[in-house]
Amino acid sequence: MRVSALLGIAACVATALTAGCAHEEFRASHVVTVTMPKAEAVVRLPFRVAWKPDTETASQHFAVLFDQAPPSAGQPLLSLVPTKDPCRSRPDCPDAQWLTDNKIFVTDSTDIVVSTLTGGRRAAGHRDVHDVVLIQLDARGRRVGETAVLRTLVVDRSS
Repeated sequence: MRVSALLGIAACVATALTAGCAHEEFRASHVVTVTMPKAEAVVRLPFRVAWKPDTETASQHFAVLFDQAPPSAGQPLLSLVPTKDPCRSRPDCPDAQWLTDNKIFVTDSTDIVVSTLTGGRRAAGHRDVHDVVLIQLDARGRRVGETAVLRTLVVDRSS
């Protein structure tokens, strides 16, 4: 019973995160394992998101997205920038500032430290819930395959 409930929850999150990604199926990653925070963890800012590639052939470029669907397989992060966004008029779009402002963190490392995080779904008290999606990127910043790691966490903002 508990396993089926967890699978149901995972399916709901996956559906919500891939809404709008035409013809894309969500596939759990067997290439990367998130080591922290644990699923459904309650964290305080700043917090660390860390992962471990499961194979040596895995891409060593990653994007961590908060509260949004990733680009479709093979698509660059530029595909997440709205058509009328002023960023599109710059040759380096999306630049580091645009990515940070939109809660997207790109790294060649296996961890990031998140010091600010806005939005999320309100939970009880001074807490908000965030969906974290970890994807692999190729050297040109395009999403590798359709696999992703999903993690939901709660940010406690009480003092």
